[in-house]
Amino acid sequence: MVRRLITDLDIRLVEASKSILLEMMTILGAYRESLVLVGGWAPYFIIESFKPSDDNFVHAGSLDIDIAVNPKKISEVEYKSMLKLIEEHGYTHSLDKEGRV
Repeated sequence: MVRRLITDLDIRLVEASKSILLEMMTILGAYRESLVLVGGWAPYFIIESFKPSDDNFVHAGSLDIDIAVNPKKISEVEYKSMLKLIEEHGYTHSLDKEGRV
């Protein structure tokens, strides 16, 4: 894993990523109990929630958004509904090097 410092990231991109994350959680609000934030944004929100008020540490945030879906709590129909909601808000799938979703 590459160590990143807050000075390594363009703060405008980090803020855009955070904004999209908040929008995504609003869009998927009905499924919130089945979703888990993972990746670089998870420690950001944990730190912000639990750090002492006099602590000046600032987590760098992240550029990408990683949300895990609990397959034991989401049916296939609900999963497809989630994807449709995301697409209806203008988001699309990223493709891997082989062109797969």
